[in-house]
Amino acid sequence: MIEVEKKFTLNESQHQRIRDLSELVGSQCFMDIYYDTSTYTLTGRNMWLRKRDQHLELKVSVKGYHGTLDTYQEVVDEAEISRFLSEILNKPLSELLASRRLIPFCTMQTKRTKYRLDEFTIDVDCATVEDFIVAVAEIELLVPHEKEVSSAEIKILSMAKKLSLDTDTSVQGKLPSYLQEKAPEHYHYLLEAGVIRAATKTSNS
Repeated sequence: MIEVEKKFTLNESQHQRIRDLSELVGSQCFMDIYYDTSTYTLTGRNMWLRKRDQHLELKVSVKGYHGTLDTYQEVVDEAEISRFLSEILNKPLSELLASRRLIPFCTMQTKRTKYRLDEFTIDVDCATVEDFIVAVAEIELLVPHEKEVSSAEIKILSMAKKLSLDTDTSVQGKLPSYLQEKAPEHYHYLLEAGVIRAATKTSNS
């Protein structure tokens, strides 16, 4: 499955509108540890390796797709993750971690409240890394094929307007926001590589 998502800033009135219109699925707290090489080999390719609690996950940007929203393939099978990494770093995952070629660069605690509205999943996250705190809302739609990504984008933006969210501003996610403030060298590397985008107005409306 391909994950199409967009993140939004969120104030209390917007959060209340999500509560009013959506079904509460549940809430949880989890810890994410993100890994990369010292030269940003993975994140520089828009690949995000993390350990969420005790489970490894890899998010890989869908190649060749240049839409306006974030589009990722999620890999959760450890053997498949190891195969992806071996193609780039020439060693299996276990060796990369044991040799510390892959090192943690961020440990983030997140409290997530999850909602369901029609076919959409809406996550409201409050993330903490030491003294850094950021809150974002994310609307997500899963599609089975790349040919459905464009229509998923349109649906997500339409739902965001229904929820009175700001669709005119590109919003960074939790991790880029953290890197911008606490790891500027890493942040600017990803910015120059085109992996992340600075938060900007996308229209004059």
